[in-house]
Amino acid sequence: MGSSFSNPESIKTNAVIISDKTVFTIESKEESSIERSYSAIINNKYARGLRQVVIYYDDFRKVKDAEVKILSLAGNEIKKYKLKDFEDYGIGMGNTASDSRVKHFESNYSRYPYIIQVSYEVEKSGSLHYPIWIPQEEENIEVKSSEFDVIDYSGNQIQYKAHNLADPEIKEDGKRKVYHWEIENVSPFEYEKYNGNLEDYAPVLHTSPKTFEMEGIIGSMNSWKDFGKWIQQLNQGKNDLEETDLEELDLLVQHATSEREKIRIVYEFLQKNTRYVSIQLGIGGWQPFNASYVHQNKYGDCKALSMYTKTLLEHYGIESFYTLIKAGANTTAVEEDFPNGHFNHAIVTVPVESDTLFLECTSQTSPFGYSGTFTSNRNALMITPEGGKLVKTKKYSPEENVQRTSVHVDLSNKDAAKVNISRTFEGLEIDNHNFHSLYWKEQTEIAKWFVDNYKWGNEKMENYELLDPVSDEIPVEGFHVQLQSQSESVNMGDRMFIKPNRYTNHFLRNLKSDERKTPINIRYGYTQMDTIVYELSKFYMLEANLEPLNIETKYGNYSRKLVQEGNQLKYIRKFQLKDGVYPVEEYPQFKEFVNEVVKADRDRFVLLDKT
Repeated sequence: MGSSFSNPESIKTNAVIISDKTVFTIESKEESSIERSYSAIINNKYARGLRQVVIYYDDFRKVKDAEVKILSLAGNEIKKYKLKDFEDYGIGMGNTASDSRVKHFESNYSRYPYIIQVSYEVEKSGSLHYPIWIPQEEENIEVKSSEFDVIDYSGNQIQYKAHNLADPEIKEDGKRKVYHWEIENVSPFEYEKYNGNLEDYAPVLHTSPKTFEMEGIIGSMNSWKDFGKWIQQLNQGKNDLEETDLEELDLLVQHATSEREKIRIVYEFLQKNTRYVSIQLGIGGWQPFNASYVHQNKYGDCKALSMYTKTLLEHYGIESFYTLIKAGANTTAVEEDFPNGHFNHAIVTVPVESDTLFLECTSQTSPFGYSGTFTSNRNALMITPEGGKLVKTKKYSPEENVQRTSVHVDLSNKDAAKVNISRTFEGLEIDNHNFHSLYWKEQTEIAKWFVDNYKWGNEKMENYELLDPVSDEIPVEGFHVQLQSQSESVNMGDRMFIKPNRYTNHFLRNLKSDERKTPINIRYGYTQMDTIVYELSKFYMLEANLEPLNIETKYGNYSRKLVQEGNQLKYIRKFQLKDGVYPVEEYPQFKEFVNEVVKADRDRFVLLDKT
């Protein structure tokens, strides 16, 4: 029976975790298990993470049992579900071959509030991955009690990295060693704008083995170097291409005049002759296919394609390194002092002259050497003959991530304004609204993209074209659009009120909160440079100008001015937001900067019709 709660109206959160206990038992390097049981009050539909149960399994994980109960607040049972009632489906989609599957349950009971009780058990073989404990995984969730135990019979010892948690209670009785973490009465949190990782808000515990085994292959995580030796062991003998396999590529490379040009030719050959297929079968989740297999079949996963690329470069005497990385625009960091196996992607690192290239080998369209928000500016594990070595991937500066906009607005016709817009994206800016993908879409999809992503008012798009891209580490892409605008201004009598920043594509919003609890985290800085020229008829004069403005802070800068040159008005704007992590104490200054920019971008100037 569940606990009784007589005053649910006093609960303002999405859910309250009454109790939650996870026990991770390590029998040996080959066998372990996880048992979890929790009870929570569900107050509304937004507590989705607690209303649903997701249990992953594969060749290394077996779901032994699972049960879900729905109870009233008084503790009376309403519904009960067993493992046979769970959905069961594969994770792989489209171009994925995987033995990974999931047992999934989601409560559709909606007479809130109610109590959900969940319990399940999973048996594991192999010991590369130890669990991450996140007792407060979502915002607006209160935690009354949550526990995590590690019971180790193996004598292997565990490693752990804790955030917002006290040291564990540790007991040892000769047969086993028990680590115990517990939290009580943890208040809910809410994500703040420019937020960082979950570790900034809530308790998080990472665990890892010191030594591990996967399908009989033993490895060590005492250091990143040691873990890299295990990966090197998996990769042995995979670079098995014959010289005769590369006669076609030899013809392309023979005219290259520099090492960098050779690398580009190899990369473009890879893109044209292979496709990405995810393979996650058994230890294949970590071990790449042979390069000869990729060459013959013309497909592979990130590991296989990276090994293939490394082998091609090796054929031309170019040193490169197979590299593991934690990919994703908002993924958590790989910490230097905590070796673990929580990687999800592979790339190739190529030292060249005084620079280093990072090659994304799974994309047929990625610019040469471009990392993007998927893999840029983070620690990656480069696998050398001596073992693993952490390296930092390319960081794109605000000066490299630039959106340049040039607009010409012809106001000489009172009925409709003719507008020409040219915009280029540089660096990470090519990912704005997924713009980069347009180069491989149909014309109807491109036209729809402009309608969906640019709200320029009551305009008619007469023509558009994509600019020829520059494929490089700092790519440049863009478009040109011709519009006919019926709403270029708000007219009141003989006055036209014009808001120039309708074309700037700015993303800032007012910061309204007076207080902040976590550091300000700006992952990707950028620069916007806008020039808008208004062509006026001789009957218009500038009645109310925009005051010139210049703001410079450590977080970024902003400037604007409107100048008249004959029958032309030229509006020039520059805004830069700098990446970085800024302490909570600086929030008032940061808020002042952001809100001042937002306010300035709302300003209008006024034209007077003299006729």
